[in-house]
Formats: sequence, C-alpha cells, structure tokens
Amino acid sequence: MSKSYFLLLAKKTIVSLMKFLFPKSKLTNQAYDSVHLALATQKEMKKFKDLSIKNYKDLFFHFSPIPNEDEIKNFYANLYAHSRQNSKFYIGERELSQMIFLKKNFNFLNKKILNFGSGKSGFSYLCNLLGATVTEVDLKNKEETFFDKENTFTNDMTVLRNRKFDLIYSSHSLEHTTKLKKTLEIFSEISHDNTHFFIEVPEGNHDLKIMKLRSRPISHIFYFQKNFFEKAFENKVEKDSFFNLFDNENLNKFSERHAANNLILWTNRKLNTEFIKDLNYE
Repeated sequence: MSKSYFLLLAKKTIVSLMKFLFPKSKLTNQAYDSVHLALATQKEMKKFKDLSIKNYKDLFFHFSPIPNEDEIKNFYANLYAHSRQNSKFYIGERELSQMIFLKKNFNFLNKKILNFGSGKSGFSYLCNLLGATVTEVDLKNKEETFFDKENTFTNDMTVLRNRKFDLIYSSHSLEHTTKLKKTLEIFSEISHDNTHFFIEVPEGNHDLKIMKLRSRPISHIFYFQKNFFEKAFENKVEKDSFFNLFDNENLNKFSERHAANNLILWTNRKLNTEFIKDLNYE
C-alpha cells in the first residue's frame, strides 16, 4: 500500500467521525464524498498499472493491451462521471464555442446529427434548437438523459448501420473508445456523399504529459497526433470539398476563446476506408 493510500484512510476515519457528529454539515459531507472518491480512484487505477503505452506509426499512442469494454465502462461509470457536474444536462463553454463556429458553416435545419459520446446532451439540445434531429451514442443509460426525449438514444452504434447522417459529431469521445477501428468503420457506413464531420480530441502529446504529471496509469485509451486525421480522411480534392484541422498554431481561425491543446477536425471529405482497413494496432 502506498503512503498516499494510508493518508486517505486516515482522512476517511476523521471525516467519517465528523459526518457522524455533524450529519447536516455541507462541508463535512463534501469532504466525506471527496475522500471516498479518492479511495475508489486509487483502487480502480490499480487495475491498469501494468498497461504499457505504444506508438502506432506516429499516428497515435495507445494503451496496450487495450482494456476491454466492461473495464472501461466500469471505470468511467464509477469514477469519471463523479468528476462532472451532478446535473443530467449541461452546456459548457466548449459546446458553445463549437456551435458558434458550426452555425456559421453548417445549416442545421432538418438535418440528421449523430452525437457520438453525447455525455450530458448539451450539444444535442443546441442542435434541436436549430431544427435538427439527433441520435445520441453513449455509455450512459437513457434514464440519465434530460433534454433529449425526442432524440434517439443507443449504447450500441451497430444498430445504426442502415441509417445515414448529415453531420457526425464527436467531441472528446474518440480518445475513450476501446474499438477505434470499428467506430471508424461504422462512421464510414453511416455517412453519405456530403456528410460533414466535426471531431475534437485532446492533442496527444500534451494529453500524455498531463496524464504523467497527475501520476495516473490511465486517462484515455488513444492519444492522437495531427497526421492521424490527415490520413484517416481521403485527400482527394473534389468540388466543394474542404478539410480543416485546427491546433494551437491556427486555433484563432476556429475561435478566439476555445481551449488550447486540442485537435479539431472540420471536413466533408469521406473517410479513407483503405486506411481504416489497414489499422492494426492491437
């Protein structure tokens, strides 16, 4: 057992006593929840201590072996969600910044949107306000949703294979998937000739540094490099096609306020099916 773990156990004893003496104290209850979450985090992190990080063709780093889906579901359900706000619904600065950009470049009226990794449905709700219908894909349960009662929701994206979407949106979700290749294959299947893609992920090198600074054995599964997206989409220059990839160097062209150290893709090019087929990182 680590020294920090024993310190947390000592804190747990103290705050448990305080909670017994002052059960209605807001500060005591917050401290109690914080200590229990920290202990649960350390316990959960131990499951991933033997993972290694591999570089796949300078396209991305990834954990190896890749944890199975049940392990990741449990990890995020029990720990990751606790670090978010308790509300079932949330629109943050990120979603607002993204929508300010997209509203200038995409007509949402009567469009079909896929929100991959929909989280607290903030972006879905903004799409609804602009006249679009949304299909959400997420690990959460339907009961955990709020402002998406008229939208379709599923935990299993394979059920969408016979549908087509006008915009495939994924914000800080692709780095969490345990099945990157399969996800990209389905993205390709459910897109049509003019499907637009908006994908945002943390910049891989910076993301790895943050993980190591926090002394975590795992935070995300994949850590993307810029050239991954350049290869994942066809480079054919067709009429009216565009490919925009924003990072720290040109972030001001996307937004003056958006958080740095991310990769933001905006394109209507098709996914490169040959590239996806050849992905062999496991």
